[in-house]
Amino acid sequence: MIELLLVIVVLGILIGIAIPKIKGMQQNGNIVKAKKEVATIMTALESYYTFNSNSYPVATTPITNLQATYLLNATPSMIGNLVYDPFAASNTEYSYVSSSNGQYYIVWSVSLAGVNQPTGISNSGVISY
Repeated sequence: MIELLLVIVVLGILIGIAIPKIKGMQQNGNIVKAKKEVATIMTALESYYTFNSNSYPVATTPITNLQATYLLNATPSMIGNLVYDPFAASNTEYSYVSSSNGQYYIVWSVSLAGVNQPTGISNSGVISY
């Protein structure tokens, strides 16, 4: 009986150590995923800029439907399918805002809690939070 109780205690300790490490690995995986997907969206935006009179899609307040509205059905094709922010609610695209002159933009993830989010970008490319 004592041996069984000892085994259960040891297993409980091991599980208590393993769960936070697994959560940390998942979070790191989401960070890497978000960075790669934002880079893909930025590449699509550069193509959009080239094929649309040297201007990015105008959104002076943050939007979360950039891909569906501008990139998914663009001609020529900019992206093949929508990618979603792993830190936001399900099926939420990455956030996007551009300067009113259409020359600068920001694409970002909701990211981890406590991180300041951009609220806009000026016509000179200065980001406001």
